[in-house]
Amino acid sequence: VILADPISWTVSGKQTGHYRAVAKNYVAALSPFVSVVVAGGPAYQSICDNILVLPQNQSDEYGHLHNKLVALRNCRALFHKAGENVVVLQSVGFTTLLIGILLYASRKNRLFLIHYRPIESYGLLYRVLWCFVKRKIRGVLSPSEEFGSTYDVPHISVPDYFYVGEDKPCKTIDRIYDFVSVGIQHPDKGVLAFAEKVAESRYTMLIAGTVPCAELKQNLESLAERHPNIHLDLRYLMEDEYDMAIRSGRYAVMNYTDAYATHSSGVVFDFIYRRIPVVGRDCNALSFISDNRMGLLYRSLDEIDLDVTADDKVYAEFMANIDKYLGKTKSCIESLVHFILGDR
Repeated sequence: VILADPISWTVSGKQTGHYRAVAKNYVAALSPFVSVVVAGGPAYQSICDNILVLPQNQSDEYGHLHNKLVALRNCRALFHKAGENVVVLQSVGFTTLLIGILLYASRKNRLFLIHYRPIESYGLLYRVLWCFVKRKIRGVLSPSEEFGSTYDVPHISVPDYFYVGEDKPCKTIDRIYDFVSVGIQHPDKGVLAFAEKVAESRYTMLIAGTVPCAELKQNLESLAERHPNIHLDLRYLMEDEYDMAIRSGRYAVMNYTDAYATHSSGVVFDFIYRRIPVVGRDCNALSFISDNRMGLLYRSLDEIDLDVTADDKVYAEFMANIDKYLGKTKSCIESLVHFILGDR
């Protein structure tokens, strides 16, 4: 099985987003069942031993057209080298990726796509291209049956990440903050509104990661200056720093709005797999949190009583439910292996 990212996006020479994490996770999850190779640009070379290096990375230092040509060149190399091996394509590049499949994928390629959103959430060009490309696609991996069914090809419901047992429970003493929000801090993640609520309470909150929106960054910094219980670490976090930031909190904050509320979120699994419950807005992205009672969800910030999060009995119930959820994930991995290899 080849887990591929033909886009291989980099910022200042570094990979951002969750694509590298997905690649590492699939290697760990699938390796007990099948040989796994990661395919990507040179930025992926250090990720594992089995690497299929594609010609080039996309970069923020290149122009728009240059990056599209990089992606198409990588697609051509990938599909030529893949032969009849199973290729699972990461959900990145969208329209450019479909053009690459249309131009270079052959009948012998066995292609599966990861998709975190329903097809109607993409633009018209993508949906038109999909009508021509889907005959080359063996199946779609999606976080929900509802999303997967929109692609009109065989599909399977799988989480963004698989639990593979490498993350150990945090000791209570390691959890310095009551609430943490970690990752790229876009306005739609709703972190400012939640931080404003925490700022007026007796609880503490850490906000860590890059903030692309200058106005949001300024507002967060202003809030932290006025309220010492709001802590900021607004910068790019290396993998070990990201892990430490996640583990430093008692609860994960996911006050998602607009675009983030409508599709799957990878960062929620980073918290759940480290046995950290979620406090967040009730939305599609967090439906499995509600279904498995692994945190406290609300429809409006006005509804939530932060004191509930201090209740040790409630917290213990969330932790027990997380353990139950993690126990189910092995069968999910086995189902995926059967799905992508079943007709071989």
